[in-house]
Amino acid sequence: MNLFKAFSLLLILSNLVFGQTKQFFNYLKQSEIMSLAFEGQYTWVATRNYLAKIDMHTGAKEYFLVGLDITSVAVDINNNKWIGTASHGLIKYDGQNWTEYHPSNSGLPQNGAQTILTDKKGNIWIPSWGTGLIKFDGSKWTVFDTSNSGIISNKFEEIEIDQEGNVWIGCSYKGLSKFDGVSWKNYDLSKAGIPNNYINSMTVDLKGNVWIGSVSTLVKFDGNTWTKYLVSKLEPFKSVTSISVDQKNNKWIGTNFGLFKFNDSASCQWDSLKVNSPIAFVTSTSADPQDNLWVVFYGGLYKYDGENWTAFNPSNSGLPESEIQSMEADRKGDIWFGLVDGPYSNLVQFDGKCWYPHNVTSNSINSIASADDGNLWIGTNYGLLRYGNGTKTLQYLLKYGISSNKINRLVFDKERNLWIGTPEGLLKLDGNNFTVFNTSNSRLPDNNITLIKPDPSGNLWVGTPGGIAVINGENFRVIDTKNSDIPSGQISSVAFDKFGDTWVGICNTGLAKYDGQNFSLLSRANSGLPSDLINSVQTDAKGNIWIASDDGLIKFDGVNWKVYNTRNSGILSDRIRCMAKDSMDNWWLATDIGVSVFNEEGISLSEDGSILVNVNNNILNNPGAFSLSQNYPNPFNPSTAISYNLAVQSKVNLRVFDMLGREVAALVDREQGPGTYHVQFNASGLPSGMYIYTLQAGKFKDSKKLLLVK
Repeated sequence: MNLFKAFSLLLILSNLVFGQTKQFFNYLKQSEIMSLAFEGQYTWVATRNYLAKIDMHTGAKEYFLVGLDITSVAVDINNNKWIGTASHGLIKYDGQNWTEYHPSNSGLPQNGAQTILTDKKGNIWIPSWGTGLIKFDGSKWTVFDTSNSGIISNKFEEIEIDQEGNVWIGCSYKGLSKFDGVSWKNYDLSKAGIPNNYINSMTVDLKGNVWIGSVSTLVKFDGNTWTKYLVSKLEPFKSVTSISVDQKNNKWIGTNFGLFKFNDSASCQWDSLKVNSPIAFVTSTSADPQDNLWVVFYGGLYKYDGENWTAFNPSNSGLPESEIQSMEADRKGDIWFGLVDGPYSNLVQFDGKCWYPHNVTSNSINSIASADDGNLWIGTNYGLLRYGNGTKTLQYLLKYGISSNKINRLVFDKERNLWIGTPEGLLKLDGNNFTVFNTSNSRLPDNNITLIKPDPSGNLWVGTPGGIAVINGENFRVIDTKNSDIPSGQISSVAFDKFGDTWVGICNTGLAKYDGQNFSLLSRANSGLPSDLINSVQTDAKGNIWIASDDGLIKFDGVNWKVYNTRNSGILSDRIRCMAKDSMDNWWLATDIGVSVFNEEGISLSEDGSILVNVNNNILNNPGAFSLSQNYPNPFNPSTAISYNLAVQSKVNLRVFDMLGREVAALVDREQGPGTYHVQFNASGLPSGMYIYTLQAGKFKDSKKLLLVK
């Protein structure tokens, strides 16, 4: 079976060519590393969410099987790659073709393959958790279990093959089995000083000694004698989590408190190696053919050449493993990502080329709002942060009469007041003073604020589980099930189209259209909506409705539905947490695997292959003069970028005309502050030819020509 056709999961994200446009550009998050394998100059990295191939000569990366829960990878003597998954069986990749093995088309007794090992004859060995030991020689499947062999158990975690071809299989709480190809021999590890036969890790060294790691214990077995080394002499109550042997027969011991090189001579010397990893917990160690040591920590992948450590990021972004909760664009156009709490940086900045982690809080970041002065306001589970120029100020909400420090939502209104939504009420910060609104002193339908969004008229729409409050100055207008036909449920998102209608996303209910008087519900049951799990709703200039759901990205033009998912597009995942749109008309989609950037007309790439990141209110600097730049690229098809500088705040009009003076597009018509702006002009509906674009900003006026060639 061709796996690419079966799952449409193959994504190649490297070696982008200048000028290339496509609908999706994906940034993968870092993901838990499960296994490593080596093939010449390539290192294969199996992660929970994708398989990465890293060229160690050039640094180029390729990605495969995105979205599968990958558990292991191994390379056999013929350079075939064998990939284990949690629920998609065993996968073989020969460099050209993909083949999937599962119970319905092979002798594989289960749909998962947690660990894979290959031997010198090209056999594939898979220890299972419940069905025994599986062997595949390329044509024949053999399953060894307690009913047909002398194997000690049907549940195994560890497997190793020694120089003589003996297979050693470890099972926690049962012991150790050895298979020489004909007969079995079992060992009770409790007699070797390992309590309860508990096995954390296992390997075989170049002399044929079996090494077993357990809680506070490292054991060596030479075939006759067991030798016990107490790890607790270094740190009490610590465990050996991984063991590997290099070509010099050095033993590298990973523990939950660091990495050691162990000399099993009479001195029993433990040499600690210091690595700049945020967490000292070692999950695996591997030696490559060049005798480099590869170490996986909770926090990253590192290579040690005997002198120096090199950190490797298998993903193509600086996004850590944590889930993305929020996205925001600052005045420069940089994208900021807020993540759930974890051992990594919870705030990450992206300028279109480089990623910058910021260690501002150990709490989950639920919402981010960018202020005009360049500061970020950050809502966390434990207060309000103001962050800018490397400094931060934390505000606790308890002193303002709110019984919770958790912040759900942040947004600035048209007067640049900051509104703060919490589970216990709504706050307004007008610069220095906080004002609290709740059900006891206002018409809020509920204290749990799940949404805050301004409409085009400046009204503030506040969503709660009890309904919506529309705030205009001191006036509250409530829309709930008592006075309207709004569907019940938690409000997740609100969007406003150019026709004056309001679109309301309701968790587990669907999408509701509100015309100012009545609601009409669109759901999976009565429309083309594939899911009622609505996470975000947005609109575009054409009046299309865009929906982020747990079943993909959905476009609704008022009549037709179009769904972008992993089965029909290049999107990373169907589970979209939140979305935002930049001034290049790209949608930024935060998923459980990473971020997909999407544009129906094709994404514009810079000369080095990166995305042109220019977001709404994209101010890159504060120039001293007005200017209008030549569009780029020029000629173009179908879209091009127009840039201009404003010296002071001005009423800006940017329009495009044909050669007869007829207006064909109005790109900007609003007040803008001083700075450099970038606007995307999409001419897909226009014929080829010369056009003129004109900028009017206060008393400044300039025009330039652009050429559309189809």
